[in-house]
Amino acid sequence: MTETIDLARLWHLAPGEEGRMVAEPPGRGFLFGGLTMSLGLKAAARTVDRDHLVPKSLHCAFVSTGEWGPALDLDVQVVNDSTAFAHRTVTITQRGRLVATVAVSFHAPDTGHDFHVAPPAGPDPSALRARYAHFGAGPAPIELRLLHDDDDVELGAITRPIHPYWARPIGPVGPDPVAADCVTTFVSDYMVVATAVTDAPPPPDARIFTLTHTVWFHRHSPGESWRRYDANLQTLVDGRFLTFGTVHGEDGTRLASFVQEGLVREPPAGRPG
Repeated sequence: MTETIDLARLWHLAPGEEGRMVAEPPGRGFLFGGLTMSLGLKAAARTVDRDHLVPKSLHCAFVSTGEWGPALDLDVQVVNDSTAFAHRTVTITQRGRLVATVAVSFHAPDTGHDFHVAPPAGPDPSALRARYAHFGAGPAPIELRLLHDDDDVELGAITRPIHPYWARPIGPVGPDPVAADCVTTFVSDYMVVATAVTDAPPPPDARIFTLTHTVWFHRHSPGESWRRYDANLQTLVDGRFLTFGTVHGEDGTRLASFVQEGLVREPPAGRPG
């Protein structure tokens, strides 16, 4: 039986020194970028007027590799506040080392026409088998349903793309729009790096990293609901790839869009990576 954990437990923020916030996500190994971004979003949201503002967009630049376990320090800087917008920059460090910077924008929703492009056709999650995504050698916080699933698909292995898939968090998240956007952000990073092998498998010793990741939040739905994530490689050149992605709700509405830039680093000829 698969061991699971409530996803919301990974986002716990405690007060830190000099107005900072501290997170200590349990686990071992390399820190998942989706958690880094969702922590940045949650920290930024604590500093704005939540009665009027909702997340608009997020842009994360990954500077160095983080770890599960050791404390993460989050320092939120106010960039701008107005009646309709707010902007924050979150600096995330671990053991004194810069891990990432997260720029988050908020917007007071306006009224107007509502339009979106319909999602690609595909089966509902109820028609697909359950899979579970693990992070940091710990219990699974996400349940997945792959639209194109077979026994050769190994979750977590960068050997072939796994998108599109449906995903939802383990455990309750609550009605808060920021929590729902944290779910969207967390999952939006899952296995996007595997799109870099769409055209051809990488050399055995190649390493693939995320450099930057941007999310635009369009609409909000309950955090516990299924979300469909699609991601497609757009270009790969000079070692850098760019992938476009979308997030749709069960009713077909576009909840978010994202873009990821990454690096495919092949080992020098004649030497291991």
